[in-house]
Amino acid sequence: MTTKPIYVLALGLLSLTLSGCGNSGKTEEYKPKVQEKVTPVTIAPGQEADLFPIKADNKWVYEGETTQTTPQGTRTTKSEVTFRVAEVADTPDGKVATIEVTADGALSDRMKWRIGPTGIYQIAGSQRVSKDGPLKESKFEPAIPIVPFPVKAGSEVVATSTGIRPGAGVGPFQAKTVVEGIQEVDTAMGRFSALSTSSESIYKEKGVSFRSATGAFWTPKVGIVRYLQEIVATNAEGKTISSNSVLRLKSHTP
Repeated sequence: MTTKPIYVLALGLLSLTLSGCGNSGKTEEYKPKVQEKVTPVTIAPGQEADLFPIKADNKWVYEGETTQTTPQGTRTTKSEVTFRVAEVADTPDGKVATIEVTADGALSDRMKWRIGPTGIYQIAGSQRVSKDGPLKESKFEPAIPIVPFPVKAGSEVVATSTGIRPGAGVGPFQAKTVVEGIQEVDTAMGRFSALSTSSESIYKEKGVSFRSATGAFWTPKVGIVRYLQEIVATNAEGKTISSNSVLRLKSHTP
């Protein structure tokens, strides 16, 4: 299964802190890190577009980490992932941003997002027909909601579309997007208050069932500060392959 991330916009993370014993045999007193104070963000009606500032050359750099699990074992890889707004165009339905995604300096995706009165939508993505071939654009028909406006915790949108599907190429799928609400989240830049959204897609390809789940965290006037994706493919015999990815914001120039 190919597990190239598709950044359509939940998942949780678990951390464990261990303290050991010193040479004296006495357990060191645990001193928890002082929690950063983060002011909860607010999203005023009419200012929802601040969740993802689009202007030519706006850029977001992330620490990326992907863990793939197969019947043969588990492998984790790290990378630096960059989103850059290459172009912005005005349309009757809102502004359309062409976003180039690079991984360790190599162009891996070119997607188009539309930001208008009713929300943020992904209207196109790209893929390579061959490993070293050029990126070929593929539209989502209809466009897929990433963040529905107005923003309201607990709201959800279910959409049926045709487009690029993680691990399975172009085809039909159903996606449910949920606005989870305001949460605090860790990034490579520290803690942020952000709007949390989640999305789950299900589809089939050649007898294999796929489930793709994502979680995105949006801070007004900054953009996506953290992104999570899980892809699970299950064949007819019940064997699975999974991929878990996380992006943590390390710098941005909006």
